[in-house]
Amino acid sequence: MKRSRMLVAVFSLAAVVLSGTMMLSAPAQAVTGVMVRSEMNGKCLDIKDWNNNDGATVQLWGCHGGANQRWYGDAGMIRSDMNGKCLDIRDWNNSDGAVVQMWSCHGGSNQRWYVDAGMIRSEMNGKCLDVKDWNPNDGAVVQMWSCHGGANQRWY
Repeated sequence: MKRSRMLVAVFSLAAVVLSGTMMLSAPAQAVTGVMVRSEMNGKCLDIKDWNNNDGATVQLWGCHGGANQRWYGDAGMIRSDMNGKCLDIRDWNNSDGAVVQMWSCHGGSNQRWYVDAGMIRSEMNGKCLDVKDWNPNDGAVVQMWSCHGGANQRWY
């Protein structure tokens, strides 16, 4: 049963990342996205402190379903329900440990993603969205890291 729920979640996440037909024709608040949860602990991908600015920190936090935890796909980009901004790799950094942040969408490869076996991978370098140091706590840093398939790199 757990495996079937996981497969449904992975396909739902893939649909969020890959959907290219959902466009913003109304304010971002009108879009209803999905929560993206870490397989490691079930916590949600979260924009820290509801920060609307470019450069806002992306972290893990206990799920509450707020707009800062809801995401939708747009042409391979992962956008926030809160403000329509994109999940972004800061400064096009290809290194392990690169910062993941929110930034105004421009469609560059540092803002385009795909799902592979539950891992969210960057089109820029194929690296994975990763919970740093397997930290299970609220506020855990989300970064880019070479893919190894651990639970800190799998999302549903």
